[in-house]
Amino acid sequence: MKKLTGVIIKEFLVLYRDIPALVFLFIMPAVLLIVISVTEDKITRQGKVSLLLIGSDSSEIKKDIEMGLQKSDFFTVMNINSTDQSIIESAKQSIVTGKYQAEIIIPPDASKTMSLRAENLVSLSSKDPDNLKDSLNSRNGLAVITVIFDPAIKDSEKYSLINALKGIFTGTELKVMMDKYFASLGQDLNQQFKTKVNSLKKKDISINIPDMPVNEELNNQVRKSIDKLSTEDINLKIPKFPWQAQSLLQISPLYANNPRNEVIKPTISQICVPAFTLFAMFFIVMPLAGSIITERKEGAFHRLRTLPVSYFTILLGKIFVYMAICILQFLFMIAIGLYILPRFFDMPALVMGSHYTAIIVTAIMSSLAAIGFGLLVGSWASSQAQASTFGSMMIVILSILGGVFFPVYLMPASIKTVSIISPIRWGIDSFIDLFVRNEGFYSIFLNLAKLFSFFILSVTLSLISYFRRN
Repeated sequence: MKKLTGVIIKEFLVLYRDIPALVFLFIMPAVLLIVISVTEDKITRQGKVSLLLIGSDSSEIKKDIEMGLQKSDFFTVMNINSTDQSIIESAKQSIVTGKYQAEIIIPPDASKTMSLRAENLVSLSSKDPDNLKDSLNSRNGLAVITVIFDPAIKDSEKYSLINALKGIFTGTELKVMMDKYFASLGQDLNQQFKTKVNSLKKKDISINIPDMPVNEELNNQVRKSIDKLSTEDINLKIPKFPWQAQSLLQISPLYANNPRNEVIKPTISQICVPAFTLFAMFFIVMPLAGSIITERKEGAFHRLRTLPVSYFTILLGKIFVYMAICILQFLFMIAIGLYILPRFFDMPALVMGSHYTAIIVTAIMSSLAAIGFGLLVGSWASSQAQASTFGSMMIVILSILGGVFFPVYLMPASIKTVSIISPIRWGIDSFIDLFVRNEGFYSIFLNLAKLFSFFILSVTLSLISYFRRN
């Protein structure tokens, strides 16, 4: 224990003598977090949003939605022709995991419900026009279209989808209302003609009213008869067209994996804080690799080896010290999300969910992965310049693939597949599951296993390099 304590003190002294590098580890990712968090929600993203469209293939509403969304360059639509509840629940898991950003569910009776409400409104417009406004504002009898969102979806993308659906619904509603209105208009006018003409007392007016909607034959008879009238006109009352936006369909937005129907609205902080926390942790490679190379070049490592101290003790001491640095980075970034962003930049405070133990374990596993990468670079690099160039380049590449600067789902399919190898993505995905989706250990277990395996593999390769050099 004394040997390990001595190694830990030695590592802290090395860090203390290079304060500028230590400050850089905290200030650089903090500045990036603040700048990108403040500006990200003002940037219009050009990537496509992937959607699931579920419903009966015979539904006219579904066909209109599919056609309308496919015409847009902003959405990619996956069509599932089914109304089976098990398939809907299975598809919802694709939303929970982030594979798709939204799921649109068309109920099997949506077209029928919309048609019946249209008929009722048309009928009411001619019989009781005074109550038409109340009926239009009423939500009774509306066909409800459910849209389930990934909690991690951006606000701009969510509102773009909702507005696109509203525009499509307006066209669909207008078409249905016009069909019902003109179908009933002939019957209504026909009845008015019968009532008016029968009330006329002039004997020289003779009109044969057919039992059918208004047609050319009836129009000709009425025109000839009206020309003979000298004392009385026939006045027709045209029913008011019962129309206002969203009078037949209603959108019900929900979030995936939210059985209590709580409102989960992910913030920029919940997206950016995990990303730049991992970015900060992996930049530990610079001082860690530099420490290993400096000790090797200056002979300090060999002098330590003359003492009765094993390499594993030296390694464990480095892991302990840099683990403390990574945890401090994590706490510092969390503090920015909780206090700095809401107080000075008028942004929502970071919401971390309720699984605090899982958050701590994720921070530890992410730290170990970052430390393992630093040990690997320091063991295999031959010089400071080589370690700095290779280490910084790899961190930027892994950060881009991991989704630090833009979401993974916006990437092309080929790059998205490659991004699976990035340990930074494993950490970010775990934090987002905990912060945004409020998942627990079961959801993030695979990512935690990947992070720990990456650490073990990195340490093993570092040991191989050590024994090869000695």
